[in-house]
Amino acid sequence: MSKEKQKRLSERQQRMVKDYFLRNLDESENASQETVAKGWGVSRKTLNLYINSFHGQEIKNEIYKEVTQDIYPDYLSVLKARALSGSIKHMELLAKLLDWFPAAKSKQEITTRIIDDEDNVQKNGYTTEQIKELEALLDEDMQEKRIQ
Repeated sequence: MSKEKQKRLSERQQRMVKDYFLRNLDESENASQETVAKGWGVSRKTLNLYINSFHGQEIKNEIYKEVTQDIYPDYLSVLKARALSGSIKHMELLAKLLDWFPAAKSKQEITTRIIDDEDNVQKNGYTTEQIKELEALLDEDMQEKRIQ
């Protein structure tokens, strides 16, 4: 990351960035970077540097978070209604937002578990429970072949 992107913005630069993002939230204004930059007496390129800096992006995120706080309850109620009406997409999204399901195991965890299980079988042999399961599966298979 370049030094420009890491540098904290001065108070004036922060006000410029906030002005730009707030004016763009107002749909009736939707000001361009050039318009806002002219108003502050800087070039569009300079304002763009401030906006795209790490600090500028932090400011943007703070502003958007503040602006959307009041719609969150309405959003959840609409999402809930759609989920309860049977929409799978909305059910999944609601479950993710409310963290109802633990994170899925990664492919590496699953692969490691399988390898560990195989190593245990090679060292310790099959458990009584595993042998019973295998016998039951073989019995089912044999019965199906007799029927055919």
